[in-house]
Amino acid sequence: MVAVVGAMKTALISVYSVLAAEQGTNYTSAAALTAVPLIFSAVSGIMSSMLAKVWCKRPVYLSSMVLVFIGSAWNINTGTDHAQNMAARIFQGLGWGAFDSLVLGSILDTYFVCERPLILNYDDAHCD
Repeated sequence: MVAVVGAMKTALISVYSVLAAEQGTNYTSAAALTAVPLIFSAVSGIMSSMLAKVWCKRPVYLSSMVLVFIGSAWNINTGTDHAQNMAARIFQGLGWGAFDSLVLGSILDTYFVCERPLILNYDDAHCD
């Protein structure tokens, strides 16, 4: 899911001019289809970190995955409507935050202390 989220963030960068022409907007409005969800992603990442302390990570991941799914399914059917495309991308952005901010904590929770340097690509392993 982290790889999917990473690809979704920048998927539209190469087609801004095409989107602007199809949706009848200017280039800046098309670029906002990436910028605005990234802003929402930053805010939802902070909120996800706080909610993970209260409810643990799994429900936060699941709810974020639902938001990404809703945004992706909605985005498929937006056609040339820029406002709906933006709303769908905002839903995606709200879901991206958890996958940006909670992954390192999940790795640290999953692996033993002596395995972490190998997984996180550190040089000094502390296993005996």
